[in-house]
Amino acid sequence: MNSYIVSMSWRRGMHEVKEKEPKRAYSIQRSLQEIRTDEIFFDTPHPTVNIIYGGENFQQSFLNDVGKAKESVIISSPKVRLGRNISILDLLQELSLKGTRIVIFTKKSNSDVDKMRQRGIDVVLKQDLTLCCSIIDKQQVWYGSINIFGYHATDDNAMRFCDMEIADKLLDMLYE
Repeated sequence: MNSYIVSMSWRRGMHEVKEKEPKRAYSIQRSLQEIRTDEIFFDTPHPTVNIIYGGENFQQSFLNDVGKAKESVIISSPKVRLGRNISILDLLQELSLKGTRIVIFTKKSNSDVDKMRQRGIDVVLKQDLTLCCSIIDKQQVWYGSINIFGYHATDDNAMRFCDMEIADKLLDMLYE
């Protein structure tokens, strides 16, 4: 099978990053365009059933992936509203207690961010944050317009794949 991902264009996410960081965003977009789907979805520690998830069907697969984390879970979520996302907070706390590094990047502090910190989860505030992504064990990537801790509509989407190079580029963007 020689299928390629030929276009990465999201309603939010990549477009917002492009405006602020055109060279890095282009580099990530270029890397995504060159990924062969037959190479990334088989022989991975986090097997993939679907490549693209919608706002209505991503949560269980995402929680399964997070639950398998051994080393780290890094989530970039511009807005944090725990309301319907409390189950992920419980899972992240459990992983943190087992020694998995958990870091949440978000724009602003609020009472939900305080709850995360009270549970021992590291939260980094970045006022200009627009990136919606998650990096699990420095290789599994969820990338798109789904804001994991915020509101996500049914037309939001996220791509799920394993690629250490893209994971590194996203981590570089978050930690700069």
